[in-house]
Amino acid sequence: MNGEFAAFNNTFILYRRNQGNINIIPLGEYDVDVVSGGYHIEITRNFEGNFEVYFNYTLEITAVETGYTTSEIFSFYTHAGPALDNIVVTPLPPETTTTPTTPTTPTTSTNGGPIDMTLLMLAGGGIAVVVILAIIIKSRK
Repeated sequence: MNGEFAAFNNTFILYRRNQGNINIIPLGEYDVDVVSGGYHIEITRNFEGNFEVYFNYTLEITAVETGYTTSEIFSFYTHAGPALDNIVVTPLPPETTTTPTTPTTPTTSTNGGPIDMTLLMLAGGGIAVVVILAIIIKSRK
């Protein structure tokens, strides 16, 4: 809110609005001296309903809302002047369940740590390419 709205003056408010109802329920707020300039705002919500709102990479609002599990509408209200740009909505990855797997014994190197098979395969592939190139060059001479 920029300017006065109810009891809020120069305040960023995270609120919930029930579908079909014009009333808003403030969940948290962040007061500033003057709303001007740019703000980088990030809003996160986890599966337990915990909101975190960051302003310029600093956590300023925390709130919990467990009555709803999805959000379908994003709104921005202000007097004339302020605007939004570059809104990005990123869904959280789906919750994963762990399934028991058969334990395997890692191959160990001389220092006792596991061998990185990816690095081993890349090194072997590089050596194979060098050998093939050497054979092709030798056969052309």
